[in-house]
Amino acid sequence: MNKLFKPYIFLVLFLFLIPGLVLAAAVTFSEDTTINLSVGGTSTDFTIVGGSSADEITTETSILTFKISGGQTFTLRSTDRKILTNDGGLSQNCPSNYSEISMTLPTGSGQRTIKVTPSSSNCSTLTGGGGGGGGGGTGGGGSSTSSTTPTPTPTPATGAEALVAQIAALQSQIAGLSGQTPSASQFTRNLTVGSSGEDVKTLQQYLNAAGFKIANSGPGSPGNETNLFGSLTRTALAKWQAANGVSPAVGYFGSLTRTKMISVSVPVATPSTVPAATPVSTPQVSGATYNFTRSLTVGSQGADVTALQDYLTSTGHFIYSGGSTGRFGAVTKAALVAWQAANGVSPASGYFGPVSRAKYLELINK
Repeated sequence: MNKLFKPYIFLVLFLFLIPGLVLAAAVTFSEDTTINLSVGGTSTDFTIVGGSSADEITTETSILTFKISGGQTFTLRSTDRKILTNDGGLSQNCPSNYSEISMTLPTGSGQRTIKVTPSSSNCSTLTGGGGGGGGGGTGGGGSSTSSTTPTPTPTPATGAEALVAQIAALQSQIAGLSGQTPSASQFTRNLTVGSSGEDVKTLQQYLNAAGFKIANSGPGSPGNETNLFGSLTRTALAKWQAANGVSPAVGYFGSLTRTKMISVSVPVATPSTVPAATPVSTPQVSGATYNFTRSLTVGSQGADVTALQDYLTSTGHFIYSGGSTGRFGAVTKAALVAWQAANGVSPASGYFGPVSRAKYLELINK
């Protein structure tokens, strides 16, 4: 962090302790930032997770209001596991050591305003739930459920006749649910936890039909697919990726997964409840290589930044809850530095220039 930026962060940290504060200018949080709200009469700390950005943030005594536009992600976390009640329909993720809500708006989306009023009650351990419209929420598959992940039931195919019968049964099931068979070619954008839309519902139908069920019953189950991408959807997608040789199998629906899904003629991969002893990694083929025509650094924006983030996600270096944003910031730089160091690019400075582009082409075309 440079010397000019550090006082600004400290100023933001200090100002968030003042009730009624309004930050009317767009702000990006390069690191976790603590704010303070009154919850049930008790002063309580909350965290705006690093990588978040917003057009405007307002704090009152016990309320936080944020406005975000297309291409932005905002994540609020409570290490006390408070219930983060909000008017945007965002359901929270609640693992054992924190609770969290997050909203990501696709590039080009209109502005959304969300008011968060934390409850004095603590959340139970959740793995899913409904998200907000326009890409908001960390839910997937509908209302909150327990942390037990349903185990997909494999349908083995033995011989050509059994395979044809299985395909026909799957296509008949999907047609009965939605009137049409979901096709991998329908997907035109990256999807991750918090995404919402008809393409999320299509993805859930695809995974359910392939035997990687979102849920055995209720929201997300066959016939009850939803428009919300949550942790249940991520878990099912990760199992599909592992079964189909997509690495890393992390449940992020990016360009690698779309390319693989299109190459699979029918969604009939057999899920496995036990990971293979030696995972199969399928690198990008030359046909999926992105043609980078310029150097990229902090502050760059565009489709080529999204492509770089997708690639770094596929190598396991770019791990960000908001997915690929098309904006080159501190998180992207750190991921690029790690990739450069791992692949002998010197200096590993987080600058994507001619040397890094040459190494990318060498690796992607192996």
